Amino acid sequence: MIAWTQLKKIKEDNKKNRQLRKFRFAITIVIAIIICLVINYQRINLKKKQLEYNNKISRLDVRLDEEKARSDEIEEFKAYVQTKQFAEDVAREKLGLVYPDEIIFKENEED
Repeated sequence: MIAWTQLKKIKEDNKKNRQLRKFRFAITIVIAIIICLVINYQRINLKKKQLEYNNKISRLDVRLDEEKARSDEIEEFKAYVQTKQFAEDVAREKLGLVYPDEIIFKENEED
């Protein structure tokens, strides 16, 4: 038969084991909560970064559209530069040239 002291020791060991299991369970819960908090913090940061990147994409899309419009204007000007009309306009404005049968009217400058 098991002696009374042995039974008492077994009960104490079982009590210690229960306390140890409760402590391990509490530690596990605390670690799980910490992990959840870290994951939530990272999720919030990722959302902020996503919003920033979406705003940057929108700004870059607008800039791209502006640059495409500018490129189109340059192409149109390039085509215009190669026309006879451009040569005539430059000759009139910069060089002051006119056709021989053209009449020029000038305003009197009065002070």
